[in-house]
Amino acid sequence: NTRSRCYIQTLEPAITTTTEVPTPALTPAPTAEPVSSPTYDETVGDCRTSSGAHGHYQTLAGQADLEACMAHCNEDAKCHAFDTNFPFAGKCWLFHEGPGDHTGNGNTRSRCYTQTR
Repeated sequence: NTRSRCYIQTLEPAITTTTEVPTPALTPAPTAEPVSSPTYDETVGDCRTSSGAHGHYQTLAGQADLEACMAHCNEDAKCHAFDTNFPFAGKCWLFHEGPGDHTGNGNTRSRCYTQTR
């Protein structure tokens, strides 16, 4: 007489829990304030100071247009005014005296552009 044994094993079902972790709100990276380009007042003539002098300046030849001269002045921290031939002839002069020191002297063959920033 042979006896058999049978074992029954009961398994508890696996318990799985899911916890949702809140996603942190994304904070946009700070953006730099746009740097505005200065504006210019145009006067007739060569740029001159109230005493009639031109002060310190730099000559730029071979410029494509008035906007190129303006861009050079904008990029030069010392520049606050520039003048050109009128009509424009590819050359400009950047002036490095204090702001507001230059204005056109009335010469109808040139124009003075002074930053108004």
